[in-house]
Amino acid sequence: MMRRLAVTAVLAATLALAACGDETEPKDDEPAGLLQRSDLPEVEDVTVSDQPRVTATTCPAMTSEWNLAVSEEFRSAEYQLADGSLVQSSIQGPASGSDMIEPTFTRLAAMIDECAGTTLRNGTFERLDALTDGQLGFVATQENENGTQVTERAYARVDDQLAVSVTVVHTGDGEPAVSAADLLPTAVERASDA
Repeated sequence: MMRRLAVTAVLAATLALAACGDETEPKDDEPAGLLQRSDLPEVEDVTVSDQPRVTATTCPAMTSEWNLAVSEEFRSAEYQLADGSLVQSSIQGPASGSDMIEPTFTRLAAMIDECAGTTLRNGTFERLDALTDGQLGFVATQENENGTQVTERAYARVDDQLAVSVTVVHTGDGEPAVSAADLLPTAVERASDA
């Protein structure tokens, strides 16, 4: 009887360790360097891509933002959360025609400044203030058939060659379960460790 209990205890411990291992190891649908399921509230679906897809805003100055994401190093994962929010985690290299990430941030800063100083017909656009020096971001709202859509996007440099961006899109009433600003440090850490 004691032997059976010992075997059962060892088996239970092994299964528990394996389960813990699953939490930290990236799954096939969670590329290394990007946010992982364990970094987010309940995730219902994941889409992985190596093609830039940027959530549009109502500010015309941001329409070329997706061009800045085009790079050989670009990869992205979109997480559909149980509360209906969408979280996009991306990592990118320098924009086309550059070998450093700095020009991308210079152009992004100019676009964000232009939009933040513009009165928009169908929504609002503001700088994201909850960021540290050297990081960029914005919060844009627009009305659609499902209510108010709030897009929060934050960018941070990983090094001279790479940057991360985190986007949270929430539509309707209430607040999203997470914010891009809160997820950004984890995104930088994931990209740094990849």
